[in-house]
Amino acid sequence: MAENVKNLERFRKVIGLISHICMGVQIVTLIMVLVCMLYIACGIFEVHLLDFTEPFIEFTKSVTTALFGDTVHSNTPDVDGKVVLFVLVNILLTFFISQLKMAMNDFGKKVDKRIIEAKNEQERQFNEQLQNKLRNDTMAQSHYLIAIQFHLRYLMVEGFGITVPTEEEMEKTKYEIISSFFEQIKPLQGLRFSRDNDILLISSGDMKSVDTVLNKIWDTFNTIKAEYKANKFGVRVRAAIQSFKSTESSNSAYKQIRPLLDLNANNEMLCYGNFRNRYELNSENDYIVAIKGKYDLKTGPEESVWYLVKKD
Repeated sequence: MAENVKNLERFRKVIGLISHICMGVQIVTLIMVLVCMLYIACGIFEVHLLDFTEPFIEFTKSVTTALFGDTVHSNTPDVDGKVVLFVLVNILLTFFISQLKMAMNDFGKKVDKRIIEAKNEQERQFNEQLQNKLRNDTMAQSHYLIAIQFHLRYLMVEGFGITVPTEEEMEKTKYEIISSFFEQIKPLQGLRFSRDNDILLISSGDMKSVDTVLNKIWDTFNTIKAEYKANKFGVRVRAAIQSFKSTESSNSAYKQIRPLLDLNANNEMLCYGNFRNRYELNSENDYIVAIKGKYDLKTGPEESVWYLVKKD
């Protein structure tokens, strides 16, 4: 396609050159016609103003003689028929040149239109190739990582016989929650688990399983939340998810989404646009990925952050 556009542009230049040549020839021809007509007029009125053009007039006579022979005459003594015939031939030539120039201009417009169509097609193919490349790159993000961090607070205020748990007891309870959560999630197939202090990391190499895992996470969290609320503990969770390629490490994905846990978005699953793009390529999804806003994550320019909303 690119070669086709170049060939059309070269052809358009040739057409433009021919059109310019026609215009130049037409101008020269009209000048010669004008000189000849003025010479004839001066001869009729016996004005010697253009006598200096005699060499040119003799040249026109020679051209006429070469084309039509030596039999051209005029009934008017002061008018040479050869010069008149030269004028008529050049007027006719000017007419044909003007027609050729018009035809070349029309043809040039058609070529211009074809060039525009070819460039549009070239751009369309380029955009299509770019979209396919982006889609293939996005589809290659077949793995995902979920980071989950639990936060705990005691719902009662100390006083009137109420004893508030100590900080050590709160930490112990939080790790009990993490362990309970892990035990309930662990039976799911194809998952790998790790921890970064109080952050539980869940990874998988099957993007199709993401809805099953997310549903299990929220169901388990809601169960634990209700259970501990009965014991006067408020449980909140901060979570983020990221997709990545099989050639990348989960540690790299974790470093990318770790700042999302510091946004204090309780009980929401946050993500970046690349996970959204990959997730939406799944055939069926249980969640809608909605924009949350732009945030300064202290890792560079402001980042657009998204979150997952369960469909009704």
